[in-house]
Amino acid sequence: GTIKKLNGELYQQQMCIDGLEAYNRRENLIICGLPVSSAAEAASATADADSSGSAENAAETEKAVLALCQQKLKVNIVPSDISVTYRLKKTGTAPGPAPVIVRFTNRKARDAIYASRFALKHHTGNIFINEDLTSYRAHLFAEARKLVKRKQIASSWTANGDIFIKISTAPGCKPKRIQNL
Repeated sequence: GTIKKLNGELYQQQMCIDGLEAYNRRENLIICGLPVSSAAEAASATADADSSGSAENAAETEKAVLALCQQKLKVNIVPSDISVTYRLKKTGTAPGPAPVIVRFTNRKARDAIYASRFALKHHTGNIFINEDLTSYRAHLFAEARKLVKRKQIASSWTANGDIFIKISTAPGCKPKRIQNL
């Protein structure tokens, strides 16, 4: 009885922490496939964050993000809409440049960028814009995408850090928010 009760309490605490972490990530987007904009930035991808010139490299990354938003997505954002941009460390042997995380100061600007991400399908280059999900929610979303590929559910997507699925394409089938496997 005691172990079962403690496991229940632990699960509740983990879900609470995940909710807080998801809320904290709400202003972020992750851009995958954004080309490295300068030789200095390319060099910084292998250097430590403490190396000299990191502010210049961050400025180059921000310029690349602004250009993507304004030219390809046709969303007019300004530098004051962005709090910080930086490249994440590459994981494994994934091809292409390291992903860029963008933290916005303005949630409306962030939501406009995320809503316009489908415009990237019309451009060459594999650039994708995703929400910054917690590791738990990223795992849930990956499992939901597997079900879509196996045609066991109709669709899956994220919105505001939450995972949604639609069981079928039948009229009246409402989306369901997923919180666990």
